[in-house]
Parts: sequence; C-alpha cells; structure tokens
Amino acid sequence: MKNFLGKILVFVVVLVLITGAAHASWTFSWINGGGKISWLKAVWVAAANGSVAEPTDTEKLGLQQSYFRDKYIWKVYTIPDSETAPTANYDFTLKDFGIDVLEGACADRSDSTTELVSKTTAFPAAPVFGITGNLVGSASGTVVLLLVGD
Repeated sequence: MKNFLGKILVFVVVLVLITGAAHASWTFSWINGGGKISWLKAVWVAAANGSVAEPTDTEKLGLQQSYFRDKYIWKVYTIPDSETAPTANYDFTLKDFGIDVLEGACADRSDSTTELVSKTTAFPAAPVFGITGNLVGSASGTVVLLLVGD
C-alpha cells in the first residue's frame, strides 16, 4: 500500500508540473498612435511552476502583419504585476532567428517597479518573445514596446 501511495504522489507531482507549464500564456494587442507611432502590448502569465513558454503561433497571430513592417523599437517598458509579481531580476528577450535584438538590455528586470529601456533597433521579422529567470508560479507582467516608423 505504501509503495502504491508513493507512485500516486509521484504521478500527481508530474501531472501538476506538466499541466502547470501548459497554462503559461501571452496576450498581444497593439495601438496605432497615428502617424509614425504605435505601441505593442504583450501581457504574459507564468505557469504554476514559474516557467513562461514562448508564445504560440495562435497567440502571436497578427504580429508579422504589415503594420509591423519597417517599424523600429524605440522604447521598452517592463511592468511587473502588483499582485503576483515575478522573481526579482527576471529577463525579457525579443529574439529574431535566435538572437536577442535588445542585446540583453531587458535583463534583470525589477519585480516591483516599471522600468524603461531606450533602445533603437528594427522590429524582428520573426519575433520570439521570452521571459526567463522567473520562479514564481502564476506571476505575470506586461511588456510595452513603443514603435516608430512608416
């Protein structure tokens, strides 16, 4: 009986870890500010185990459409959630073909304060958003990119 309960406990722990990872999510929205300015807002929520998977194609739907073509990232705001804050010094990356176009400028983010990075770089052709270093289950935050260009 003791061995049976041990196996059930291991199964439940593995199941929680697997299903927890499946619940990480990203939500994207954008605002055309008129003229040459627009904003891209990315809200992320960690899984129960603290991991944040890369956005799925469905979550990124529309990110590669024409309104991001010829845009440059001018500023990046990272905003931790005030109720379920991420781990201090978590990192945000925005990769294009495996290379962080922000060059590490959004590493070591605050768990309590909105932070701003001024960075001028082209918006990626195939953007891959990433959060690493978070250990808090269900933590969340927002990344806002200020974009300029035609």
